[in-house]
Amino acid sequence: YEAVKTDESIPAHFKEYILQCYVNSLFTFVPVDVGEGIIKDFVNKYPDNSIVESLNERHAKWLPLKSGEPAIDFTYENLAGGMESLSDYYGNVIYIDVWATWCGICISEFKSSKELKARLADAEDVVFMYVSVDNADKKDKWKSDLVKYGLDEDVNLFAGKGRNSSIYDFYMIEGIPKYILIDKKGKIHSSEATRPSSKDLIYNEIQKLRGADNDLSM
Repeated sequence: YEAVKTDESIPAHFKEYILQCYVNSLFTFVPVDVGEGIIKDFVNKYPDNSIVESLNERHAKWLPLKSGEPAIDFTYENLAGGMESLSDYYGNVIYIDVWATWCGICISEFKSSKELKARLADAEDVVFMYVSVDNADKKDKWKSDLVKYGLDEDVNLFAGKGRNSSIYDFYMIEGIPKYILIDKKGKIHSSEATRPSSKDLIYNEIQKLRGADNDLSM
């Protein structure tokens, strides 16, 4: 952003367009803590840009996803047919994996997810939560895939409404897989957590949260 913004060789109208495209993509790729300052700068610099109104609306919706904000709770059906909520697991570090049976990239991450769980096998204060955003008619495939990929012993929730699932709206999900990291106090650590295949990056982040604070008062 800064490189384009300060490059005097780029024509002004083209520079604005490049920055507009970049800023508009921030909601998909970075946490609000990273993108907030850039969005404010763009709005101040280009107040008459065509996307400013929608940018401000999306930014306002994005703010509850800042690090340290209370996690937005949700309740979905579990593998046994009962109902479970995110808040049922507060007091643990929760690594949420939002996926669907049709998502090849999601499935390709399961191998790394299993490796990460193996590294944290003795960590009783870490919960791996898999939230399927398949449509309702895919419930049987969801169940069989959990067995197929060895995830059936983890926390599994079925949202069942595809892109209309509430978690899409709550966490401003633009695409899956989506990973969210919740701390022991039930607060958002990152709404754009790194993938299991990031290996040491996500492992060290989880370990840091495990030891960051033993006081679980809200």
